[in-house]
Amino acid sequence: MKRLMSLLGGLTETLALRFYGWLGPRFFSRRYFEYRYRRRMDPWSYESSPYEKRKYQQTLEILTRPRYERVLEVGCSIGVFTEQLAQQGIAREILGIDLASAALDRARVRLERFKHVELRCLDITRDPLVGPFDLVFCAEVLYYLGGHNIRVVLEKILSALQEDGQLVLVNPWPLSHQFHRRFFQRPELRLLQERVERDSERPYSIALFAKEPRRSNKATKAQET
Repeated sequence: MKRLMSLLGGLTETLALRFYGWLGPRFFSRRYFEYRYRRRMDPWSYESSPYEKRKYQQTLEILTRPRYERVLEVGCSIGVFTEQLAQQGIAREILGIDLASAALDRARVRLERFKHVELRCLDITRDPLVGPFDLVFCAEVLYYLGGHNIRVVLEKILSALQEDGQLVLVNPWPLSHQFHRRFFQRPELRLLQERVERDSERPYSIALFAKEPRRSNKATKAQET
């Protein structure tokens, strides 16, 4: 019975991922997000939701360093989590990017007092991403993208992440198995820790990766011999 339930769970994840992969690029466009932010000041209740506050807290707790040099937040929205990063002083510089200019307008008001925070309107699937960063947050973004765009974003993040830099992914659980699969498969990335919050209105996974430093040619040849 357990094996059957496991197989059914895997099938459900696969079907859900295929659905997101088909729906994401067709529906979740820049126009969709601009529309949502123009209808409501905080369409996903980032400011008021206990669920979001708990998730932010756990995301910060998974970090292994007290301070980083340059941090990227993908999908910063109205800047609620960005503000927490800035207040806690975990980075010398913070760059928040989002697809929706309406969201960034609100984020700029919220973050105006933080001179080390920069905000840019950027489509990570199309626009260049200029690093280097030693910490990247990508929370609840991947399921909007579709399979092809997840690969595109993975390559951009890897290119912009410096050696020994860290990457934090946050996604709904158990779908996170599928969304994170390509990241697990990359030899440049090593999983440091994964926290699964099952006791939540919407279970989620927080995964922390480190980018492995490149081995020198001398070290590679020595290992081969």
